Amino acid sequence: MSISENIKGNLPRNEILEELTNEITRLHGKLDNSDAVGEFDEINGRIKGLNFARSIISSTNNSQ
Repeated sequence: MSISENIKGNLPRNEILEELTNEITRLHGKLDNSDAVGEFDEINGRIKGLNFARSIISSTNNSQ
C-alpha cells in the first residue's frame, strides 16, 4: 500500500510518520546510488516533499 493510500485510510499519525520516514530513508539510499542528474533532482524533490508532509503531520494535533 502506498503512503497516500495509508493516509487516506486514516492510519494513526505515528504509523504515517513511520511510513514517511521509511520512504525517505529508502529514497536517500537510492539517491546515494544515483548517477543521473535528472534522477537525482527527481529523488531529491520527492524527499523534500515527504519531509514537508512529515513536518505538517508532526505539527498537527493527533485526534486518534
